[in-house]
Amino acid sequence: MQSKLILDTGNIQLWRGDVHSLDMLSDDSVDLVVTSPNYNLGKMRAHNWNPMWYLDCEDAMPEGEYQEDQILVLKELYRVTKLGGALALNHKVRHFDYETYHPLTWISKTPWYLVQEIIWERPGTVNHFNGRFVDETERVYWLFKGLPSRKNPPYFNKECAEWKTIWRIKPESNRDLDHPAPFPVALPYKCIEALSKENDLILDPYLGSGSTLVAAKMLKRKGVGVDISEKYLEDTKLRLEQQTTW
Repeated sequence: MQSKLILDTGNIQLWRGDVHSLDMLSDDSVDLVVTSPNYNLGKMRAHNWNPMWYLDCEDAMPEGEYQEDQILVLKELYRVTKLGGALALNHKVRHFDYETYHPLTWISKTPWYLVQEIIWERPGTVNHFNGRFVDETERVYWLFKGLPSRKNPPYFNKECAEWKTIWRIKPESNRDLDHPAPFPVALPYKCIEALSKENDLILDPYLGSGSTLVAAKMLKRKGVGVDISEKYLEDTKLRLEQQTTW
């Protein structure tokens, strides 16, 4: 897919494009990536009482192919991130037919350095099978480009040093934003506030409902959002217009 520019305000750009080939971005150009890929829950979603589907994405790959795909995506994100930059990756531990699939399985096969794992405690879940405890958590993996050292420590806003590693944030309603799995703005907001500085460039290559760029705008960061769906990009454009900060 050839990338198509949808919006350029000077501080924020929206692109219709493919996460596997971020040709609008040069090597080592992004300060922080905040994103959440599709979870490959398409087969489970079909059994929900009120399923919503991603536009232009089946979300139902064979698990092995899905994990290989995520490795390719993480390597592309590594390419565009600056040395010393970071990725805040939201995903979850999934369970299918008594098999458990943990995101660290494929994260560990990429060049990213894991700094910390954060638990997002979110009341309510639609991905649950009988025979297991109800899982109301997801993960945010704080990943770093390079090898941390005293001379090259991961950037961290000291004002956030008292935060705990369990974040209790209510999920966003998909009925309000016409998207099957929208970010609550509070989640990328916390990541951006803690792991970046004013005027840094924030990327979300699975932009979806646009919450990452809404948070970036609120915090006076620059932003690039990429999505395969032109509708989601147009919806994000409207959300950004309603957010008057910056």
